[in-house]
Amino acid sequence: MEPMATMQMLKRIADSMFDLCASLLQVIVEEGVGPTRQWSQLFRLYYGDLLDGPEWKRSIRGLGLRGGDEESTLLVMYTAYALTMKGLRNHVINHRLHPEPAPLQSALFSDAFLAHLHLKPGHTDDLFSWPLAIEAEEVVAALERHGACIQAADPCWLLSSVDSNRPFSKTIFQQFFPTKVRHQLGEYYTPKWLAQLSIEQVLAKGEPVQSRRFLDPSCGSGVFLVDLIHRLAEGDNRSIHDITSRVFGIDINPVAVVASTANYVLALLSARPEALLRNRVPLEIPVYFGDSMLQPTQLRDNLYSIATGQGDIRYRTSGNADDIRPSSEDLGLDHAESTYAAAQHQLTQLHTFTDLVGNPPWISWEHISQTYKVKMRATFLETYSLYQHSGYDSTLGMGHDDICVPFLLICADRFLSEHGRISFLMKQSIYQGEAHGLFRTLQIRTGSSTTSLCLERVLDLSSGNPFASSGAATSLAVLTKNAETTFPVQYRKYDLNTVGKDHVHLTLTRVLQACAYEDFDLLPEPSKAPTSPWLILPKGAKIQSSGQNAYPVRHGYVNDLASVFFVEVKGKTKHGILINASNSGRKKVAVVDVEVEPDRVYPGLKARHIRKWKIIGHQPIIVPQDKYTDDNEASLRSSSPRLLAYLRSHQTLLLGRRSVHIREKPFYSTFGVGPYTFAPHKVVFNAMGSIKQSFCVVGDIHSPHIGSKTAIPHNNICCISLRSREEAHFVCGVLNSEWVAGFVSTRAGRSKYPWAAKMMKAIPLPKYDPVNSEHKAVAALSVEIHKLARLGTSFVREETQLNEAVHRILG
Repeated sequence: MEPMATMQMLKRIADSMFDLCASLLQVIVEEGVGPTRQWSQLFRLYYGDLLDGPEWKRSIRGLGLRGGDEESTLLVMYTAYALTMKGLRNHVINHRLHPEPAPLQSALFSDAFLAHLHLKPGHTDDLFSWPLAIEAEEVVAALERHGACIQAADPCWLLSSVDSNRPFSKTIFQQFFPTKVRHQLGEYYTPKWLAQLSIEQVLAKGEPVQSRRFLDPSCGSGVFLVDLIHRLAEGDNRSIHDITSRVFGIDINPVAVVASTANYVLALLSARPEALLRNRVPLEIPVYFGDSMLQPTQLRDNLYSIATGQGDIRYRTSGNADDIRPSSEDLGLDHAESTYAAAQHQLTQLHTFTDLVGNPPWISWEHISQTYKVKMRATFLETYSLYQHSGYDSTLGMGHDDICVPFLLICADRFLSEHGRISFLMKQSIYQGEAHGLFRTLQIRTGSSTTSLCLERVLDLSSGNPFASSGAATSLAVLTKNAETTFPVQYRKYDLNTVGKDHVHLTLTRVLQACAYEDFDLLPEPSKAPTSPWLILPKGAKIQSSGQNAYPVRHGYVNDLASVFFVEVKGKTKHGILINASNSGRKKVAVVDVEVEPDRVYPGLKARHIRKWKIIGHQPIIVPQDKYTDDNEASLRSSSPRLLAYLRSHQTLLLGRRSVHIREKPFYSTFGVGPYTFAPHKVVFNAMGSIKQSFCVVGDIHSPHIGSKTAIPHNNICCISLRSREEAHFVCGVLNSEWVAGFVSTRAGRSKYPWAAKMMKAIPLPKYDPVNSEHKAVAALSVEIHKLARLGTSFVREETQLNEAVHRILG
């Protein structure tokens, strides 16, 4: 099919799915049919209270389906997608069995059609077949219309797309579910070339793929499974049983399991068509619904307990190895609890895989629902020693760790054979992020036993991120179970920007041919604990030892209501200056001209004003206190009554600031203010965002309306406050040097806060010595470079001299 015709076909299918959703939602609302309650309860058992979040509800309401609540809306959308995946799968199979058109009618949406190939799905419950039992005319008609739309699709294109960069399951899902909803559910599609690159890492030692057993424990729609099926199918003697006994998948999202099952069957049909059509052995498609991180606890005999977001539930099994489904009657489990227990217990039968591959969920613990944290607490605390935080962080589970780390450790312990391998797509921050010390233990700790993991190599894909929509830097971690890590670890940085933005649609061969790369060494800093952030050094480079910064680093002035505190000065008046609120923050306020006293209005510095070696502009800001604890309302009323009146006009908003604790303090209280805020000289810099240096010396700034006053760094503009101008330039010169740039780049990685306080404290910046000639030279060169930067004149020679002087100082 031509690309335009393909897109039109897929759009017709997506439009037909919305039509089906509207009909299903109508019967749910008007006739009260459908398993909304059971579905909602099951969803909560897995996802916790995600359905209750206000952001989630806004996303669902924005879908355009009217009449139902958020739970019913998500149910009908999942149902429509699941029925569509089954329908398209059966349509393709039917075409291969009966090349002449043969309408399937009611069998189109049924798993029973797989019996023609002697197959059955691995998941035990069909959660989305409920519309097939509804006799309401509008639903029957909608299903007939949708079936006709599906059977009008080109079966040859559908089959060929499964092993392509644009499988129909992905394209339809992305057309049907808006980006925000997909991402809230943790749904990110892995490009085919990236799945292939991941699989090739576990095969790099040369063992034949046919001798291995693979599991993707977060398989999504099955991109890793499809590629593995095609690899295993190479050669004429591979039976369908050979493949289905070696490629397995698990996913927590039931609709992903349906899509992955469809893709698995069609990959078999594409890779081994004759073998599949001749198959007479009853086989199970090994794609399972469940949470790979959650393990039932055996209490005694056939009695088990399993944690949920709603508390623990107990269940029994029959004791028959061929019947693992829990018995629900005698323990009073409802349908959702029984389904949940059955799915989780089924996973206990999966073990001893030689390889784990896949793209684990990337969700930081601060964004995980509280009920999911409660559910996982038993696993993390009682089974695995995964807590790396104390105090308040420990009550949250993993502090700011990402769930991909415990996911890797639990799956490696639970599913992987003794010397099995892992190739997972992981956040790049796990090697250098402060919160990821758990990963850097390279150990699985269960009770009193410890299993080592060998980190063999890392492929850094953060430049030109393959998951651009996620915003998180990507890497590929390759590990071996029951082996020790030898440092330095091979760390290869790829630059996908050399491939182009369309790399998601290229083959692996094309990507690797076009992609530039450079090899580095990954290793712990010798003077620190092994779990401290690691270093990424150019091959053979000398380690720049960390030390102690002689100067305290201060956070900028924090007011949490920029629209009120940042102002525009319109001019001078008889009693002071005329201002209005700038409305530069997220919360908008009424813009009204107000006359105030100028004493508490200063030149403020935001990120846009800070450049390396120079300041570009400023914006007036109100600083009503000299320090955070300053209870100065009485003095402000006396010295600046008009300014106090301006602040009081916004008192409701000021009192509503969640991050400012104002109990027993003035309503306008702010943070990050003290004597250091008003120091005559400051080295200011942007602590957030770019790893590029942006240090600059700033003193008083002159404004025609408020005069010459010290500059006030705002929020993420940090500073080092000093009394001496010469000392400030020495500090700035060292921090802007090539030596410091190298020191930070080996430690910060892709951090959003490369110049955060902890990093700044580790820079071995010595105290200024006014009699040291090298110190004086750096200070003088900084003064000269600042001057040339303001004039827009080249300072290459002076910067080279400064770098040489800093190298002599720091070694």
